[in-house]
Amino acid sequence: MKKYLLIFALMFGGLVTRSQTISNLLATGTGIKWYAAATGGTALSASTPLVNGTVYYASQTINGVESSLRMAVTATVGTQIAPAAAIQTPSQTQIVWNWNAASGATGYKWNSTNNYAGATDLGNVLTNAETGLTCNTAYARYVWAYNAFGCVSAATTLSQTTATCVTTPSVTTAIVSNIGVSSATLNGNISATGGATVTTRGFKYSTSNNFDPLTSGTNLSESGSYGTGTFTASLTGLATTTTYYVRAFATNSAGTTYGNQVSFLTALQSDFSYTGGMQTFTVPAGIYSVTIEAWGAQGWSGSYSGGLGGYANGSLSVTPGQLLYLYVGGQGTSCSVAYTPMGGGWNGGGNGQANGSTGTAGGGGGASDVRTGGTTLTDRVIVAAGGGGATNNGSCTGGNGGGLTGDKGGGAYGGGYGGTATAGGSFGGSLGQGGNSQLSYTPWNGGGGGGYYGGGTSDAHGSGGGGSSYLGGVSSGSTISGQRSGDGHIKITY
Repeated sequence: MKKYLLIFALMFGGLVTRSQTISNLLATGTGIKWYAAATGGTALSASTPLVNGTVYYASQTINGVESSLRMAVTATVGTQIAPAAAIQTPSQTQIVWNWNAASGATGYKWNSTNNYAGATDLGNVLTNAETGLTCNTAYARYVWAYNAFGCVSAATTLSQTTATCVTTPSVTTAIVSNIGVSSATLNGNISATGGATVTTRGFKYSTSNNFDPLTSGTNLSESGSYGTGTFTASLTGLATTTTYYVRAFATNSAGTTYGNQVSFLTALQSDFSYTGGMQTFTVPAGIYSVTIEAWGAQGWSGSYSGGLGGYANGSLSVTPGQLLYLYVGGQGTSCSVAYTPMGGGWNGGGNGQANGSTGTAGGGGGASDVRTGGTTLTDRVIVAAGGGGATNNGSCTGGNGGGLTGDKGGGAYGGGYGGTATAGGSFGGSLGQGGNSQLSYTPWNGGGGGGYYGGGTSDAHGSGGGGSSYLGGVSSGSTISGQRSGDGHIKITY
């Protein structure tokens, strides 16, 4: 028995350990047991944590005989600093867990629960990507540091919430506006972004009903950073009298949503040029409103320009089968015969007068107008005025066909004034008729332009004034001065 004890004492003399549990204490011998006291007591479990500076007592069992003498060993237990949490990187279904290196550590273990025994050994890696998570959900994970002596740090808790759940945007297609012969304005609305910025928005359109926007249709879109709200796109190059189908769409990081389908029919258009006579337009079946655009004719141009024709537009309420009467003005003609008035442009352009031996003058441009219910001047619902005629005399430029008031013509002695809503210009320019030049005055007098009220002629060596435009039976209309060269024109769209 003493022999065993002597060998045992030599084996355990001066033992120092840096272990953390009884199982980490190292000893040479057989049947080693550890106790908390020199005598008596119960052997300690292998998982019993070691306390730094505490004396533990070991016995040895040989051939079934346990020594009565126990060897005392003072435990010197090492420590390991825990890793500090770093910034976590979340997405909707993933979190990249990150931590900082801990001094003295040779490796790290990671677990979804606070259980070191079941933790995954990551070696010296300082990050771990976890996938398959649920969006907008809080998670806690645990990481430990360990060193070469078997020391393990306390657990560091890592906390992070996954990114907000993102869905595709909510988008609707609104009614198409500003429909023309070959153009239209497409309208959409993003009512919800789905939790992420919309990066693309636009429209798909086609001539096929119920087309699949994923595989067909023409794309019209813009890229950027968009929130909720309305958006538009101008569409051009369309075929006339054609039905188009449109779906708005919006795209974010979750995908693309297409709105409802809407359709529109491009407008019909009828164009009327100068013929020198009255023309008619019969309102088609199913049409209750038309848009009228009219341009008056230019006055005759000599060395100086004749006044340009005015422009007028507006919407006219109509009934199917209704007859509209159209008068398209012609450009004023020249006069080179001494003291002989020459007819101006058809539909109200005034006559010019010239001295054939020394100069030339010309007539005013005719107005373009649309009439309903009859063919008299009082039946006019819209008028685009004609420009005043010019002369070859110095600085005698004709006055432009105006808006609701015509421009004055030029001349050495003053051109005639443009028509107004209450009276014609000087020396003529009554309702609908441009002023004629006066035989009693010096020659080279340009005729006034036609209009609702015609432009006046000049008294001498001058050019005619432009006529006035008019908006009567139309709505949402406007007029612009000096827009048309050559003959007048009328366009009707519906």
